[in-house]
Amino acid sequence: MIKLAMRTFRPSERDAVTDPVPCEVVCYSPDAESLFKMRIIGALEPEMRKYRSVRQPLPVQKANIIPLGG
Repeated sequence: MIKLAMRTFRPSERDAVTDPVPCEVVCYSPDAESLFKMRIIGALEPEMRKYRSVRQPLPVQKANIIPLGG
């Protein structure tokens, strides 16, 4: 039995690739909201922790400016 569904994904409404993708979550049962939080968000949390732990800031480097034209 379907308890919740995600639909109407709108990735073009984001300002940056790292921004969340707006979508519509439709609940078909009274426990669907808690199910959504437990399963979907709970499954993504460990992955997001891994992603954040391996992200390193880019080293600051001196820029080389190349003049264009005479």
